[in-house]
Amino acid sequence: ALSYAILPAFFLFRDVWAMRQWKTTASTAGGRQAFFQAIVNMALDILSRSLKRTSLIRVVWVLLGVQLLVVLWWRRALLGCLGHGGSPGLFLLILVAGKWATGTVSRLLGLVASGGVTNWFVQQSLLMEQVEQAKQRQQRAEEGTATSSSSSSTNGDNSNGGVQGETNMTTTTRVVHSQNPNMLEEYRTVDASAYQPVMDLDEGVDDDGMDEDEAETEAVTGLAGLFNEQGNSTVRGFLVSGLTVSFGSVAQCGLLGGFAQFVWSILRNLDGITTFYQNRFGGGARAVGFRGMQIGDNDTATTIYGLLAKIFGQLHTMARHFVRTHSDLAMCQVAAYYKSYQRAAQDVGVLVDGSGIEPIIHDDITTHMCAAVCGSISGMIVMFFGLILDRRQATDHIQDKTVVQSMLVAFILCYVLLFTVMEPLRASIKAIYVCFAQHPESLSQTFPLIFHRLNRISEANLV
Repeated sequence: ALSYAILPAFFLFRDVWAMRQWKTTASTAGGRQAFFQAIVNMALDILSRSLKRTSLIRVVWVLLGVQLLVVLWWRRALLGCLGHGGSPGLFLLILVAGKWATGTVSRLLGLVASGGVTNWFVQQSLLMEQVEQAKQRQQRAEEGTATSSSSSSTNGDNSNGGVQGETNMTTTTRVVHSQNPNMLEEYRTVDASAYQPVMDLDEGVDDDGMDEDEAETEAVTGLAGLFNEQGNSTVRGFLVSGLTVSFGSVAQCGLLGGFAQFVWSILRNLDGITTFYQNRFGGGARAVGFRGMQIGDNDTATTIYGLLAKIFGQLHTMARHFVRTHSDLAMCQVAAYYKSYQRAAQDVGVLVDGSGIEPIIHDDITTHMCAAVCGSISGMIVMFFGLILDRRQATDHIQDKTVVQSMLVAFILCYVLLFTVMEPLRASIKAIYVCFAQHPESLSQTFPLIFHRLNRISEANLV
């Protein structure tokens, strides 16, 4: 029975080690936990603004019911395989198939949440562009006013009596306007000659005959049309796209997305170890690390270290390529632009490398915190379930192995259900990182503290 305790012991050891690492590596006491709380609040706030709350809750309940049916089928298959003495290969096949099915359902929830976050960032980016355009128009208007005022002064010195009378009328009008207390300062002091077109006529004419307001509305609607056919983002639109055109990407992410992130975490840790040995031992670390090796030299290729360097280098390249094309960070691009999973993963990889947010994603504790919560609640449920089986063991003559197997399967299934509930939060936070890499200024006005933290870390990584 001790062999069945490996999985709960692994989760316990991982959670304790992660908590200890967060406390020892944080610059301030509880720094990572405090940032996790802040970004969770921000993700929930963005979801409430971008998606209709009642529709999102309804979809969560529906998909959670579907996940429950899949979990019950998975449980029956696993217990049937264990009860009838199935081969380890069949048990492994059922385990992978159940993980794929449950992962697909949970990734469908993540697709809806990622689409809502991406939609909000696009809207904020449009607002920032409109504000910037308004500032530029105001600046051009001020420059045009200054130019007209100087031109009026020059013409006033050489004008005749009629023009002088017109100038006196303008002065009288300005005095009358200055007596109005409700008028802005710019309108009190402006000259009548300043009211002239600031924009060139070629720039102000649309080819389709639309005015400025219609053209601006058409541009916003066309950009919002990336999300669904109606021109606005809805939970139903993202769900339908996830079940139709993007279902293949959702299924791929459900099977390989979590494993790709696990491989990426291992690669990051190996890179950290390599950097440590290079800084600590200098040139002697070249026989241990993966980078900086003289692969292909005739002298080193014949040695054991050279052979190991070639093998590790090839494995490292293959692992990097796999992570590059199967990262679950691609779901926001799949939801927003209907890209294929691998194409979206490659585009997200380019964004992450160019923006410098890779250390932020690596140090994020959202997945660990969600896993710790799910593991704790699942453990308590399994303990309660074990007490019930212990009381029935004496009367129904249940074997200890059967009890342990039932408890282990119950732990896995409870963990999967709880992790499905946490998937929208995980997907939202990951989408925030990717959208920040694409639209960094979108958080500057709405969430300035988180914007400054993310901007500072990303800029430091680019230096």
